[in-house]
Amino acid sequence: QEIIDARNDMLNIFHRTNLNYNIRIIANHEFKEQILSPVLTMLNNVADTSELFMRSLQLYRLIEGMKLSPSIVVESTHKTYRSSSIFSDNQDDPFVEMKIGVIAKSVFRGVLESGKVHEDEIAKMQDKEYSKKTFHIQYPVLLIANNKNNKRPDKYYSEPAKISDKYYFICSEWYEKPNNNDRPYLIEWIKRYNSL
Repeated sequence: QEIIDARNDMLNIFHRTNLNYNIRIIANHEFKEQILSPVLTMLNNVADTSELFMRSLQLYRLIEGMKLSPSIVVESTHKTYRSSSIFSDNQDDPFVEMKIGVIAKSVFRGVLESGKVHEDEIAKMQDKEYSKKTFHIQYPVLLIANNKNNKRPDKYYSEPAKISDKYYFICSEWYEKPNNNDRPYLIEWIKRYNSL
């Protein structure tokens, strides 16, 4: 309550001084869903583990019983994003505060690894024309990898996703510019498979 009161005081100050700012309190379960889980998903991509914040996140993962493998973290993130509280905030774009690259690397990957996506869809996602029509991107969404240690192809994320005991590289070429906006296509696909 004290934080809410302080927020209201700050909003009054902004209003009196003609500053057009808003303040949101993100705490408890909402903090875990919208901030902590996406950051944990990105943890494996950060080289500087001497940074204290990153160390504290690693300790948090150990306490939560998570292993340091990206698939487990992403799977955990995927479960978080399925919760109804995220989808009720903004039905058109439940991940409005996340950049499209973060959505692709965490939420999208989590849905792909969840086992919900049929093999036919996975096959179609390796087709350039289908990817353009469905996701509005210029490359196949998925490229098959021979194994987990395959060298990353250009235009794809380095860590392959494990989908039905096979490894696939996920395209990294996602844009959200006024003249080239892939975001609504990706969000629509995620919402369709997240609701299954």
